[in-house]
Amino acid sequence: MNVIHKNPVLCPMAMGGFVLSVLSQILAYLGTFGPAPFGAIRIPFKALEGAQALLVYGGTFIFPILLGLLGAGLGAYSFQSIDRSGGHLKGNAAAVFAVLLGLFSVVISTIGTFAVLIYPLIY
Repeated sequence: MNVIHKNPVLCPMAMGGFVLSVLSQILAYLGTFGPAPFGAIRIPFKALEGAQALLVYGGTFIFPILLGLLGAGLGAYSFQSIDRSGGHLKGNAAAVFAVLLGLFSVVISTIGTFAVLIYPLIY
């Protein structure tokens, strides 16, 4: 029996997934459209080397992929928690946007990784 509670609590997993997904979106956009040395969509492209390359490429291409997957996973898992709570938890909108934004940042970062790191090696 589903009972609607007067003051349901916002699911912390849904909000955590949403925050991680938004952070991954910011890093993915910084890696794609950001100013030098971050933006991948710049012509001509100057390749970075050493520790600077590790920090810039890892932080703006690889890290958003991991954060996006984690945020999307938390958002998807929070659906189960909200449904099983019996009306004690709310936050379906945050969970939906966590999944959508997380997966979108994974796509953006994967394309940026291919354009900056993989394509120059095969071309």
